[in-house]
Amino acid sequence: MAAIIRRDGVRSFVLFTVGGMGLALPLDSVLEILRPPSLVPIPLGPPSLEGLARRRGAVLPVIGLRRVLGLAGAGAGEGGAGDGETKAARLLILRHNGQPVGLLVDRVSGLSTVDEGRIADSATAPDPSIDADLLAGAILAGDGAAGDGALILDPGPLIERQFADLGRGPAGSADFSAAPQPKTVAAVSQDEEQLVVLTVAEQEFALPVAAVQEVVPVPETVIRVPRARPHLLGMMTLRDGLLPLVGLRELFGLDAALDATADRGRGKVAVLRTAEGLVGVAVEMCGKSCAFPANGSTRCRR
Repeated sequence: MAAIIRRDGVRSFVLFTVGGMGLALPLDSVLEILRPPSLVPIPLGPPSLEGLARRRGAVLPVIGLRRVLGLAGAGAGEGGAGDGETKAARLLILRHNGQPVGLLVDRVSGLSTVDEGRIADSATAPDPSIDADLLAGAILAGDGAAGDGALILDPGPLIERQFADLGRGPAGSADFSAAPQPKTVAAVSQDEEQLVVLTVAEQEFALPVAAVQEVVPVPETVIRVPRARPHLLGMMTLRDGLLPLVGLRELFGLDAALDATADRGRGKVAVLRTAEGLVGVAVEMCGKSCAFPANGSTRCRR
C-alpha cells in the first residue's frame, strides 16, 4: 500500500475525477500535472494503454484510468464525456520503479490538505466499481460519509497490474525531475533513428535499418517444417543458403480468420540479422526507411 506522508496531522493529495468519480493520489507520488500531449498508439498493447508520449526527450507510457476502471469511453472525453471534459483532461506523471508513467484523467479538481481524522481505510468505504487492491484509503466528507469524499488510489498496484515488468532493469530508468539540458547539433542528429517500416494486417511496425540486411520478394516455394509452430512458415532459399521464414501476421495473431497465405505472392521478406543468424520475416509491405525526428513528431521523414 502506498505510504501517505503525514505533516503536522494533515496529508496532501491531488484530487481529480474520472467518469464523475472522485479520486485522489498522494501529492508526493505525483511529479507533474500536464495537458495531455499527442499520443502514439501501440498495436497489441495492453487494453489500458492509451499510447506513448514524449516528454523532455524521454518516452513514457500513458494509462487511461477510464480503461483501468472499466468506465464508459476509451479515454478522457470519449464515449460519453463532453467536449468540456476533453479540454479539462490532464496527465498525471508518476514514477514507478524509476520509470515515468502518465495517468490520463478527466479533470483535476486541485490540491488539498486533509486532516488525518478524515482519512479512512479503503475497507470502510468500499466501491464495487474499483478493486480494493488498487486503493490506499478513502477521504471522508465532513459528515463522516464517503459519498462526497474521494477514494485514494494506490499507484504501485495500479501501474503494476498494467505493466508487470515496467521499469525493471537499466533500460527502464528515466528521470523527469532534472531540468532539460541544451543539446548540441550532434546530439540532435543522433535523436533521429533510421527505421524500416513493415505493414502487417494494416498495422505498421518498424525495425532499425541496421537490423535489416535486405528485402526480397516472397518466394514461390516455401519448404514446410513438420510439427513447427504456426508462425514458422518454413524454409526458403536465399541465393546459396536456406533461410527460416517467420510470418509476422501469424506470430502476432493478426487477422487469424483470414488465409495467412493468400497474399504471400505479393508480399515481402525482410531479412533480419539476429544473434542466431539470418531470419526472414514475411510481411505484406515493406516501406522505405524513416527518420523519426527529435521533436516528438510521429510522422516519418521518408
